[in-house]
Amino acid sequence: MAHYEHLPIYLKAMEVAVYFENTVRHFSRYHKIQELFYERQI
Repeated sequence: MAHYEHLPIYLKAMEVAVYFENTVRHFSRYHKIQELFYERQI
């Protein structure tokens, strides 16, 4: 069974996700939404 982490599509998808995460981090609402998300996980 191949490891999916090594597939090019997976690597590109992860790069895009990290890019958007870093971009959205600078938005003012991001911190509020992030706090609510982590409160729900607990």
